Amino acid sequence: MDDGNNMIIYVLILFSFIYLAYKYDYLHQTRNKILWYKLSCLILILLAGLRNHVGGDTFNYISKFEEWPNLNELFYYKYSLSELTQPLWFLINSTLKTIIPDFTIVQIFHAVVSNILLFRFFKYTTPCLFSAILCSYCIYWWNFNFEILRESLCVALYLNALLELNKGKIWKYIIICLPALFIHYFSFIIIAITLIIHYIPKKHVILLSILCSSIFLFLNPGMISSIIGGFLTITNPELLPTVENYLINDSYGFHQLNIFGIILQFIILLPTILLIKAYYKDSNKQFLVKLLCLYGVIIIFIAKILILARLQNYLLPVFVITVLNYLNENIHKKRYAYYIVFLVFTYYTISYINDFYQPPANSNLKYDCRYIPYKSIFQEEDKLRTFYYSVD
Repeated sequence: MDDGNNMIIYVLILFSFIYLAYKYDYLHQTRNKILWYKLSCLILILLAGLRNHVGGDTFNYISKFEEWPNLNELFYYKYSLSELTQPLWFLINSTLKTIIPDFTIVQIFHAVVSNILLFRFFKYTTPCLFSAILCSYCIYWWNFNFEILRESLCVALYLNALLELNKGKIWKYIIICLPALFIHYFSFIIIAITLIIHYIPKKHVILLSILCSSIFLFLNPGMISSIIGGFLTITNPELLPTVENYLINDSYGFHQLNIFGIILQFIILLPTILLIKAYYKDSNKQFLVKLLCLYGVIIIFIAKILILARLQNYLLPVFVITVLNYLNENIHKKRYAYYIVFLVFTYYTISYINDFYQPPANSNLKYDCRYIPYKSIFQEEDKLRTFYYSVD
């Protein structure tokens, strides 16, 4: 088989998760369920931790790792502002580099921490454990483990902190989120907003969401930039230069949707609206409704500013779990809302799988060589991937 089409390991894992979801979530069998749950986590840890230059950003992380000092060289190194303001990620790399001067150790560390925390979040939020694994694997797992390593650590911490905030344990939420602020300072925005909406009544959160979304859709790029700049000047000035660079970037900044894009964005938003409606009167789901409102606002904002997808990463696992729980709870009450949520979510999942496979725009490749073929550290790195993404 041609290396370019070699997705065997991805497909085998996919069908394994489909089988486990069918067996344990649909047929409700229990034998060896916990064992397979732990093995699934281990499989994903090994897939991410033992990869060889899989993922576009992996090359950037490797370059930084090679540039940064080990612990013995810390006092002789000239630090940049980014390294000083996000010291924990820097120290993790330096500490691990002191032990083994190979980036694989960082990959393994990241894979262990992020996946164990993600699986812990699943354990406490859904009875559909293997469906959660399956959907995360298709929708965001590959991005979290092959691309946005720093941010995915923050997401994993944030998700587990939400478990505490949902119980009203404010200080535990802050303590768990604290490391995230020193790994990736962009996390400050979602952590702060989440804490704020926790204190705002549910009705007011919904009204604010509608108001902010409506106003935002009619603002021009200049006004939006001014508002974002003012917010960051007050809350986190260090982020301002980075965000300004993103806003003027064609790949991350402003874009204008045509009528088809607007319709598609509304369809994608439909499940969130229906979930809010379904759980609005549930006294045990009040905080969840607020998070869904925030997620909906972010989806609308992304329609105009692509970089805000960074904020979506934090709430995407929450949205996926909520959809799975809703479908599971209403499996015998299949009303119109059930079919809409199911169909749109299926489209959503397929589109993310397509994003994983499809090559970048303006490329003559037939597949996305960032991820295909999968190469482990026991194999030679893919030459095509190195050609396109190496920072050397």
